[in-house]
Amino acid sequence: MARACAAAAGKSPEALKLVHYDPKKFDFGKRKAFPIRVQHFFADIHKAKAHLNWKPEYDLISGLKDSFENDYLASGRQTAEIDFSVDEEILATV
Repeated sequence: MARACAAAAGKSPEALKLVHYDPKKFDFGKRKAFPIRVQHFFADIHKAKAHLNWKPEYDLISGLKDSFENDYLASGRQTAEIDFSVDEEILATV
């Protein structure tokens, strides 16, 4: 997913350095460890396609690109201050 987001944002997916960590080794308190949830979640469009004759307008990358351009950038969130303290705490142990 991180690589798909990079591609949608016009960045090189291969340039990403993915860091895996065990969230049980940290006590983040109420702070959220971005970006992935600890629990699993699944989504599938096959039933909507089969039972509703629905056809998706976007594939994953083009949908992410549309959201990036028309939601994230359009709202100006790219200039917002971001607290990376949780990320820094995780990376300090790698």
